[in-house]
Amino acid sequence: MTLKVLDEVVETHEEYAMRRLEWVTERFQQENVCPPRWLLLLRASLKPATVALPRVKAAIEEALKTLECFKT
Repeated sequence: MTLKVLDEVVETHEEYAMRRLEWVTERFQQENVCPPRWLLLLRASLKPATVALPRVKAAIEEALKTLECFKT
């Protein structure tokens, strides 16, 4: 019973990374900043092994595209 509940509420490293990317992207939008890739990854506290995951890679590229609009 306990394991089932934990499986339902505990997020994977990948899910955590996706949530962090979303949060960091929103913060950069509020600050009206278009960060370089390294700064996005630093603020999201993403490790190289996590960045290498396909879904996380795609989310990083999407975040950078979203933040591109702030370039002048």
